[in-house]
Amino acid sequence: MEKKATGGNTPDFVVCDSAAALPAAPTSPTVTNNKTSLELAWTDASSDETGFKVYKKLSSETEAKVIATVTGTTYSDTDLSEGQTAYYQLVAYNDNGESGKSKTVSATLDSIA
Repeated sequence: MEKKATGGNTPDFVVCDSAAALPAAPTSPTVTNNKTSLELAWTDASSDETGFKVYKKLSSETEAKVIATVTGTTYSDTDLSEGQTAYYQLVAYNDNGESGKSKTVSATLDSIA
């Protein structure tokens, strides 16, 4: 953001750089039980992201936390115990911030897939 001032300490007007946009949110997230991990995949809907953040919330938790930052469109979550259900959301990010969150997907780790 650039401030233009012609006198005094207060800007006469403010110019916002509209090109500094947030990336589009990832679409079509899926999660698959792979017996020893849950495999996430999604579609990249943006052309200007730096990468993606994977948010995870277990059924016993109240808030989702970032568990990974990746540059590809897949992630393998091996940090689960048998029978645990996990809920995931994804965001794209760049220097301007994070996109909105994707829809939530969930799965339960089951060694007998």
